[in-house]
Amino acid sequence: MLLLNIQFTMLEHSKCYFCLAFEVKIQDDNFPSDKFEYIQGFPTSKWPKLSPSSNVSHIAIVRPKFSGSFNFTHATVSYIANERSRIVQVGY
Repeated sequence: MLLLNIQFTMLEHSKCYFCLAFEVKIQDDNFPSDKFEYIQGFPTSKWPKLSPSSNVSHIAIVRPKFSGSFNFTHATVSYIANERSRIVQVGY
C-alpha cells in the first residue's frame, strides 16, 4: 500500500517586527477525492495569525485509489497583510 506524505511549512520573513499575517490559509487541490483518500490531515489548513519570524507546518497523508502517474501542481497560500485591511494576498 502506497502512502504519500505531503508537508507544507510556511515561514513569515517580514522585516517589520510588529507586522503579522492574518487569516493565513493553505489550500491544496492536488488530491481529488475520486483519486485519493486522505488518511491524515486535510486539503485546507488555517491559522488566525502568523507572527514575524515564525513558522507553521501542516502534514497530510493520502493514499492513491489508482495506479499510474498523476500530475501535481502547487498549493495556494492566502493571507491578509494588515489587520485593518481586508485585501487578501495570494501566493503559490
